[in-house]
This record gives sequence, structure tokens and C-alpha cells, in this order.
Amino acid sequence: MFKNMTLQTRLIGSFFFMGLIVLTMALLGWFTTNELNQYINILATDNIPSVSGIWKINEGQTQIQSAERLLFDPEVTVSERQGAITQIQDAWKQINEGIKQYEATPLSEQEKKEYGLVKEQLDAWKQAHEKLLDIEQQFTQLGIRNPWKKQIELIRQGKEKTSDFAIVQAPIELRNRMDSEGANREEPLFKITDDQAGKLLKLNEGYISDTQKEVEQNVARSIFWISVGIAIDPITAIIFGFIIARKIAFQILGVVRVAEQISTGNLTTQVTADSNSKDEMNRLLTAFQTMTQNLNTLIRQVQHSGIQVTTSATQIAVSGKQLEGTLTEQVASTNEVAAATKEISATSRELVSAMEQVAAISQITTTAANDSQKDIVRMETTMRQLAEATNAIAARLGVISEKANSINTKEISPASVIHTLPHRSNQILRGLVSIRGELRLCISLSDLLNLEAADTAVQSLSPVVYSRMVVLEKADKTWVFGVDELYGVHRFQRDELQDPPKSLTQTYTKGLFHWQPSGSQMEQSHSVSYLDDELLFTTLARKVV
Repeated sequence: MFKNMTLQTRLIGSFFFMGLIVLTMALLGWFTTNELNQYINILATDNIPSVSGIWKINEGQTQIQSAERLLFDPEVTVSERQGAITQIQDAWKQINEGIKQYEATPLSEQEKKEYGLVKEQLDAWKQAHEKLLDIEQQFTQLGIRNPWKKQIELIRQGKEKTSDFAIVQAPIELRNRMDSEGANREEPLFKITDDQAGKLLKLNEGYISDTQKEVEQNVARSIFWISVGIAIDPITAIIFGFIIARKIAFQILGVVRVAEQISTGNLTTQVTADSNSKDEMNRLLTAFQTMTQNLNTLIRQVQHSGIQVTTSATQIAVSGKQLEGTLTEQVASTNEVAAATKEISATSRELVSAMEQVAAISQITTTAANDSQKDIVRMETTMRQLAEATNAIAARLGVISEKANSINTKEISPASVIHTLPHRSNQILRGLVSIRGELRLCISLSDLLNLEAADTAVQSLSPVVYSRMVVLEKADKTWVFGVDELYGVHRFQRDELQDPPKSLTQTYTKGLFHWQPSGSQMEQSHSVSYLDDELLFTTLARKVV
């Protein structure tokens, strides 16, 4: 899964996964809160106002009924009667407020049906109540609150046939009508209306109970999913992070192990890497693998050159021994020539024989001399081969040293946006720039070299002058810095390099040389500073890295 992913992609994926978990929990909390808010709105704008309106109607009816009972009391005073009438008026106001409040809420079909019955019974009860109050008003206007008591007093006084006794009959009839109206019509209608309002109240209480159950179910469901999220999300994040961290740590430990073995001089270490993988660690292992292969190849070449040197030395030694044998033969031949000369003086007969021997010995000497000359030529050839092998080794070592110390100009690119690093960017390290999709450190050579910006524009050395970025590689480190102008590559002889002035001896200037652009119309040449690259890049590595 992670084989073809870069380290940056893995880290971004990890943070994206963590963000997804947090987003999931946030969405779950948002949906739960939104659903609870909907139920609360239903309770606040529908159920509770409906129940409150019904309660106002029911309570107003109860207050009216209580005040009516006070009006039926024959011993009630005028102030008490007026208080009862005021209570009845306030109760009707409360009933009307309850009706308006209930009708303002959304009603289901069943509520509309039940409320229609309540409204119908309430209107009938109101008519009966108003009729009862009208009879009570007529009764009150007669001025006799207790006609039965007045009638008993007249009977005791023997005034049954007087006009006063006849006057008492009218309040008694009105009071009987009040009792009949209240008992036969107003009271039954009140009970029917009260029962119907109770049904409507129970219906709305059922709606509240259903809403409460749904809220409880929603809360339980939300608690369950939140508990599952709290239990699963951290475990998933830990497992996912452990897998990624273990993968990265395993690769880093592998790279460190290979680097440690190579640092001890063990170049036979087997480095296993997938060259097609996009993983940075795999690319680093591939680089180590290529480096060890190149070093092994170079060592084999050096060993082969050493073998050639040893073979040449052996051949020189053999040729020396052969030359020593030839010289010995020459000494022996010379001794024989001396003996032959002595024999010549001894006998003339032996002269011919001695001359023949001298000729033979001379022939042998000539042959030996020719052989010696061939050996010397062979020795000269061997020495020349030895010198060539030594020069080849020196050349290879020079190439290795030059590769290790050379500066490689990798790329000249247009000016790019510099991204500053928090708590790291400074005057020298300006930040990071993207070069062909890779982030590189961007430095400011002007700040490192303490160069002051010119007040006037610099005279152009080329018709096309614009700011660019130079990408350099030194000792496996890549550096990017901006330049105002870029002329090209200029070569000069070592003897052209002059010593810097004393004011520049403590800087990065290694020397000065004169330079004039090709094709330039200016007669005066420029004095250019030759920088000490070792000191410059060592200082950069110390101050930046």
C-alpha cells in the first residue's frame, strides 16, 4: 500500500486521515445537535404552547365555575359579588388568550377534530353562562338577595296576603330559574366542555410524550455513536500512525545500518532497494547501492593496477637476474680468453686451436651481449608500463578527488516564490523554493558576503538581464541562491590570479582576476573576486544546516 508513496505523501495522508476522523466526529455531533434542536423547536413552538393554551382554557372555566357558585350564595355581599363578576371577566380573557395561543400552533387532523368539538361545546357553555348571568343580573336588580328569608319573616308577621309578600315572589321565581338553568343546562355543558378539553389535553400530552421518547432515543443513539467514535477513532488513528511510523522507522534504521557499515569500510554490504519506488528512503538506498557499486568498481580497478605494478616489478627482477647471469657468463668468457692468450704464447700449434676457441668464445660473447641488450629493452618496456600504470592510478585518484571537491552547476531557473520557514528563516537562509517539484534551501549570498545593495542600477552586461536562481551542488548538498545577472562560465589560468588587498584577506575572497565580457564595447576590464568555495560552503553548512 505504501510502497510507491513518498514520505511527504504518507505524512499528508496521515494528517488527512486524522482530520477525517475529527470531521466525522464533528459531523456526528452537528447532526445530533441539529436533530435535538428540531425536537426542542417542536416542543417550544408546538407542543408546549398547545398544552399551555388548553390549560388556560381549562383553568378559565374552573375560575368561572367557582365564581358562579359564589353568585348562587344568598348571603353574598355586594363587594363579593362584584369580585366574582370581575373574576369571571378575567377568566374569559384568559380563555380567549388560550384559544388564540392554541390556534396559532400547527394542528394535526386529529387535533383539529378534537379542537372543533371543544370549541363547539365551549360556545354552547358560554351561551348558557351568559343566560345565567343575565338572570342573576335581574335577580340582583330586585334588591333581595335572600327572598326565602324575607318570605319566612312575612309569614311570621302574618302578612301572607300583603303586597310585600307578592313582591318577594318575583325574586324567588328568578332564583328558581337560576337554579334550574345552572343545574339542567350550564353545569352539564361545563362538564362536557371540561371533559372534551381534557381529551384534547391528553392528546397533546401524548404528542409531548412521543416527542420526549424520540428525543430520548436520539440521545441514546447519539451517545452510542459518539461512544463508538470515541472508542474506535483513537484506536484506528493509533494503529494507522503506528503502521506508518513503523514503516518509516524501519526504513530509516535500514539506511542507518547501511551507512554505518559503509562508514567502517565494508563496501561489500548488500543493499536491497527498489529503483522504481518513489519512496525517499528507497531512493536513498538506491543511491547507497550505486555508490558502493562505483566504489567497488574503482577498488577493483586500483587492485588491478596494483597487480600490474607487481607483475612489472617481478618482470624487472627476473630481467635483473637474467642480466646478472649474462654478466657472469661474460666474466667466464673473459677468463677463457685470458687462458687462451696464455696458451698462444706457449705454443704456436695451439694458436690455431686457441684462435678457433677465441672465435667460438667471441661468438658466445656476441650472443650473450645480444641477449643482454634484449633484456635491457624488455626492462625498459616494463619500466615504461610501470610508469603508465602509476600515471593511470594517479589520474584516477585525481578524478576521484576532483569529483569529491568539484562544484556542479545543476540548473539555472527563473525566479521562484520563496516560502519562509517558521523560526528558521533569517538573513542568510531565506526559506524554501520549489525546483522541478523538489523543495530546496534558498540562501542569500549578498547577506553572507555582507554586500551592500547598489543605489543605482548596475550597467547591463548583456541585452537580456533579469533575476534568476542558480542551483549548485557541492559535496552532495544542493544550494539555491538568487542572482541579479548571470553572464556564463569564464576560464582563466592560475597565474592570472592576483593576491587580494589586505581589506579582503579576512573575507571569502581568495584572489582577484581581470575580466572583460566578450563582444563588450567597454575598454576597461572588470576586477572580479575569486571566492574560496571550501570556506564559503563550509560556512553555509555550519550556519544553515
